Amino acid sequence: MEIPMELFHFGGSANFELEGETTALQIPQGSAEPLKFEIQKNGKKINVELYAQQVDGIEKNGFDLKKTLFVEKQYIGQSVSLPIKNEVLNEEYQVPLVVPENEMTFDLGELGMYNAETQKRGKMFLVVKTI
Repeated sequence: MEIPMELFHFGGSANFELEGETTALQIPQGSAEPLKFEIQKNGKKINVELYAQQVDGIEKNGFDLKKTLFVEKQYIGQSVSLPIKNEVLNEEYQVPLVVPENEMTFDLGELGMYNAETQKRGKMFLVVKTI
């Protein structure tokens, strides 16, 4: 089953329909995928695996996030400050860079998903492509 990606970062409650009943599961903050639960319903054990729903424009790999941004060719070689929105975590950043001629990946540091095991955030990568 899929749940909103941000629940793996922030934690919270997710509701599911199981055996004809609504079941609420508490998602711990900083959970890894897949998140596994064993639930008792009507005398049966039900194994549930939770995965993050896809978010347009952002890829998740473990606790790391990758966002791709397209920049017009007219800006190649120029210093710019790009507004970056992380829709998953509801955060915005201004990223200063020189627009590359070819596709380039920038490591923005620990701006990815929270990892409860390490108590750190994963990395956020920005892929800049010129069009």
